[in-house]
Amino acid sequence: RGAAYAPSFSDLDADGSGELEVDELREVMAHLGLELTKGEFDHYAAALMEDYDADNSGSLDFWEFEKFYTHGFFSFFRDILPSSPI
Repeated sequence: RGAAYAPSFSDLDADGSGELEVDELREVMAHLGLELTKGEFDHYAAALMEDYDADNSGSLDFWEFEKFYTHGFFSFFRDILPSSPI
């Protein structure tokens, strides 16, 4: 099951570290066409890390990202950004 998400995760992991850092999450938002103020993004990133960063590393590894993507991605955006096109 996890292998289906590997290419997407690899594409998002710009520095190849095996984790998505906050700056990479900002790039994800930009690629999705979401225009966020710094405050909105900071709020979003903090909430995302609180909910999905299980090891408190400050970034999302593949398994944390998979959990977010499969269980919370779309509902999380709707909750945080109700006017989002997603």
